[in-house]
Amino acid sequence: LSDTTTVTNYSRNFPMLLHDGGEPMDTVRCVACQICERECPPQCIYIEKDYDENGKYIKRPAVFDIDVSVCMSCQICVEVCPFDAIVMNSQFELSTPNRFGGLLLRRDDLLKSNDYYHQIHPEEAAARDQKMADEKAAKEAKKKAAAEIGFHSVDVTLPDTATTEELLAAVRELNADPKIH
Repeated sequence: LSDTTTVTNYSRNFPMLLHDGGEPMDTVRCVACQICERECPPQCIYIEKDYDENGKYIKRPAVFDIDVSVCMSCQICVEVCPFDAIVMNSQFELSTPNRFGGLLLRRDDLLKSNDYYHQIHPEEAAARDQKMADEKAAKEAKKKAAAEIGFHSVDVTLPDTATTEELLAAVRELNADPKIH
C-alpha cells in the first residue's frame, strides 16, 4: 500500500475549514459570508448561515458542504476568503463506493484545527498566522498612533446577537459624543 496522505506537486487537494482549537464550532474562522460559494467556478460549495433561537445571525455556518466529485481543486475559495478560514487539505484519497453521499463532505468532515494545518503545511500555516498577527498589530498601532496625535478613537463591538435597537442605540451614542464630530 502506498501512503495516501503524501502530497506531491501533482496531487489533487480539496478544501478544509480551519478552527482555532477547542470546540470547533466555537472557534471556526468561517463566518458564513458565502463569498467562496459565489466565486466557486463549478458551484460545488453550499453554505447556510447559522441563527440563534431568536432568529439572529450567528457568524458561523450551520451548513457548509463541498461536493468533491465536482470540485476541481482550483483554490479560488482559498484565495477569496477574507478570514483565512478555508485552505487546501493534503488528504486527497477519498475513494468510496458511494459516489454521491460519500463524496459530499459536510461541515464536520471539513473542520480541521489550525494545529493540523501546521502539521501538513507548516510554512504556509506559519505565514498565514503571521499575516493575521501582523494585521492585528497594525490595527493596534494605528489606534495608538491616532491617540498620540490627539485623534479620538472609539471601538464599538456588539455581540452577534445584538438587536437593531441595540445597534441604533450605539449609533445614537456615537452621534451624541462631541469628541467624535
